[in-house]
Amino acid sequence: MRLLNFLQLAVGCGWGVTVAYTVAEVSSYLTRPDLQPLTLTVHVNTLDPKDKSLLFFGPYISGYDGPAIYDLKGLTWYLKELVWDGYLEAPPGLTHRAHNLHPMLYKGITTLAYSLVLDRPQTSVMVHHTFLNEHYDIVDALGTPDQIKHLDPHDFSVIDDGTKMLQLAYIAHPTDEHDPVQSKVEEGILEVLDISTGTIDFEWRSLDHVPRNHSCVGGSLVRYLVSRDFTPLVRFADEDFLHPTSHANSVDQDPHGNFILSSFHTCTIYSISPITGSVLWRLGGAFSDFTFLPYHNHGDKPVTLKHVHDVRSHPLSIALENPLISQSLKRRIKASPHTYLVLSLFDNAFGAAGPPTSSCSSALIILLDLNAMTAKILERYMHPRGEYNAMFGSVQLLSNGHRFVGWGSTRQVSEYDGQGKHIYHAELGDPAQLIGSLRVYKSAMWNGVPANRGPDV
Repeated sequence: MRLLNFLQLAVGCGWGVTVAYTVAEVSSYLTRPDLQPLTLTVHVNTLDPKDKSLLFFGPYISGYDGPAIYDLKGLTWYLKELVWDGYLEAPPGLTHRAHNLHPMLYKGITTLAYSLVLDRPQTSVMVHHTFLNEHYDIVDALGTPDQIKHLDPHDFSVIDDGTKMLQLAYIAHPTDEHDPVQSKVEEGILEVLDISTGTIDFEWRSLDHVPRNHSCVGGSLVRYLVSRDFTPLVRFADEDFLHPTSHANSVDQDPHGNFILSSFHTCTIYSISPITGSVLWRLGGAFSDFTFLPYHNHGDKPVTLKHVHDVRSHPLSIALENPLISQSLKRRIKASPHTYLVLSLFDNAFGAAGPPTSSCSSALIILLDLNAMTAKILERYMHPRGEYNAMFGSVQLLSNGHRFVGWGSTRQVSEYDGQGKHIYHAELGDPAQLIGSLRVYKSAMWNGVPANRGPDV
């Protein structure tokens, strides 16, 4: 049963397409004039011709929001390689967007998963983690029956051999009865959901662990966020501007079983005990427990993180295979693997409050020494055009040793080979438009087959 009313389009990759016209930002089709998928222009492509991977986007703030899959050739007026368009037709009075479109193993099958967000401006938000089968039919949509707590669309994943869902949520607590829309404190929540029973096995709340004075943003950024995306914020009686709290944007579980949570509004990454909920350590922000070691490609200057996204834990083999790691350090890692951790993350390095902390946004892979409390950069990929991302960003470590980076609100994606060479670069939509994709994924594990029909365009 379809739980939400939206339209989906399946397009045959490589099949002929009749083109009506094109504009700078979108393309159109004679056979489906209601559809205007965003263009994807490829600027650099020296990938292996045998690479048949697909690109998974969730465009946001574009005026045409909906998940979409492209092949590596992109989508322009002369090259129509759109694989699937999940254009979302919102119910009356609502707006919509989709985050985190990517293949996911769910209940034993490979699904196409994303978070569907339906907004009624300034009043409520509905989020459903949505799963499609190979025929692009909805097989499940997980929401929350709680009228106070809302699912957060920033992140969700399956853990514990597919039996549990690791997800984010939040509660917007009113603080001023005379201004209930804007005067709210956002309490970020980390949850572990038992998929079979629907019960919450673990819950962590930011207001119990993160003081409000740990925020790394100020009034100017707050006013920007209120005007742009209605982020729940807080106003305190003794302050004359709205003040945001954690704004969690990613969550993962490391090899030690601890949860790794990224908070945009504190510029901090937290390690959280799955047993007690206590904060084990903090990386970044004004109260970091780690010292960044100088990086040889950064003028030997310490690195400062600012507004990170997409923090992921990885096997220690990433560090053991890195040429920057000395043989003595490799021996220590092998002898005490529980005292080291490899993370990838996207560093926006930019925000309206305070100056940038780097020359541009970048993707990082770092090694944490949990005894010495140091952070060592193993790999760094700077924005190829030297630009900053005000919002979003993602880093994906591919199985062939390549790195795939989504440049967030700059609308671009890049791939780097094992030697760090820039071998792919593409751009979504019109540079004059405010478009972003929280994350962009590259994967070859999806094989969609529209049921009982050919291509729509």
